[in-house]
Amino acid sequence: MKISILIPIYNVEKYLRHCLNSVLNQKDIKDVDLDIVLVDDGSTDKSLDIAIEYAKKDERIFVLSKANAGASTARNAAFELIKGTKLRELLEKNIQDENVFVKSYKNVRSFDKTDIKKLSKEDIDKNFIKLHERVYKTELKEINEFIVQDLPDDVYVHFLDSDDYLDERCISTCKRYIQEKDLSLYLHNLSSVDENSNTIKENIYIDVSKKPGFYQSGLDFLKQNNLYDFYFSCQGMFKAALLNSYKLRFASYMHYEDHDFAIILFSLSGKFFVDDRALLYYRSRSGSSMNSTKELEFPKTMPFYLENLRDYFKTYKELRLYYKIYSFCVAAGYIFKFYRQSVEIDKSFAKHKAFFDKCVLNLIKIFKISLKNDPLNIKKMLKSFSFDKKTIIFFFLKDLHRQPKKLRYIKNLRYLFKDKK
Repeated sequence: MKISILIPIYNVEKYLRHCLNSVLNQKDIKDVDLDIVLVDDGSTDKSLDIAIEYAKKDERIFVLSKANAGASTARNAAFELIKGTKLRELLEKNIQDENVFVKSYKNVRSFDKTDIKKLSKEDIDKNFIKLHERVYKTELKEINEFIVQDLPDDVYVHFLDSDDYLDERCISTCKRYIQEKDLSLYLHNLSSVDENSNTIKENIYIDVSKKPGFYQSGLDFLKQNNLYDFYFSCQGMFKAALLNSYKLRFASYMHYEDHDFAIILFSLSGKFFVDDRALLYYRSRSGSSMNSTKELEFPKTMPFYLENLRDYFKTYKELRLYYKIYSFCVAAGYIFKFYRQSVEIDKSFAKHKAFFDKCVLNLIKIFKISLKNDPLNIKKMLKSFSFDKKTIIFFFLKDLHRQPKKLRYIKNLRYLFKDKK
């Protein structure tokens, strides 16, 4: 069985060796064709040096160093470099034939497979510079602006954040269930490691533990468990080719990009198994992207997509809250688009309308902030959604009943109504 472990890296020199060793020391995987893709997202510490050190020692490791643009862009780069993709083959085998082309699509997140372009060897060489054997560098921030490939049909992938680590039988357990039950997606639980107290909390991925077991599809799992606001990236293993029909990738330059990715991926999934056992250790640490600072003062450096907003906000906390709401609205838009495109292809998909309506509305956090200061035009995004007034009022009345403090921003509701002005 071919398995690719995809690891985005950013300033984790303290944890990276532990992370990589947890993959290299997996038990009972002698019959696994293991591929490990490390994508360094412009680290300023020694993370890249450590990645290269490991690549020199183990031929299963492939490393890409890229310009900093966030975890989602690093994950997307890893997809394009899975062992078995044409790009990976061209780089690894050092093919010199100038007549070789790589098939690519122009866009992501679409069922349209006619938007094809051909990338020449010269195009590839311009964007990928070889540093060492199986180690390359690119100045591309988002690789999908250059290349979007069909992913191999015979490869399963599992993401792992570079400050986390796998249980020693994670891969073998995933493999066993996938092969025994012919799964397209296997979901497992997590344990949390508190960096300060060095204590472990098991089974923290609460949504997974609701109804463990077999499902005919990922969408069945979501609907039966009423999971309208769901996230997924490192909590399981899935068939890479699941992404091909919709050219699904993570949303670039966003926070919480694993929410819309999860809903769409699971909607594309066939046979599916939910296992309540924890097979990955999530490290809860200060300074990580999941536990970011709430300080008022702006940091000296920020991601470029936040830097552009610096002058619009008085405090860093205000900026981050605004960008959080913006990111959720973008995620809602992607889910809304997926549902509409799915119905265009298959009218029977409309039976899932109520579920997708709730997914979208759950992500529209319009009562969190005032939209008077709106540099990214969230108001315009809200106006692009199409819901009947009754659905909107019923949904948000429940939200206001639970948290009446949100009434102060109730005027934001008007941007969702059909008679928009």
